[in-house]
Amino acid sequence: MSERTFARRFVEEVGVSPAQWLLTARIDLAKQHLESGDHSIDEVARRVGLGTAANLRARFHKATGTSPTAYRQTFTRH
Repeated sequence: MSERTFARRFVEEVGVSPAQWLLTARIDLAKQHLESGDHSIDEVARRVGLGTAANLRARFHKATGTSPTAYRQTFTRH
């Protein structure tokens, strides 16, 4: 199957492109790390496949409307 055919069928079945699906999965995984771990933002970015903290911050903010640090703080306040 060609890459183009795969992408078209993926969108038909899932509703989003493979790239968007993967980014959403990475953001969801980043949320899990931010909620439960004490890893640095750099480490979270590396673990979820977004490479750098700057890339994680930009993509996380676009997806959630908040920064990774602010998101983490909602789970660490007592």
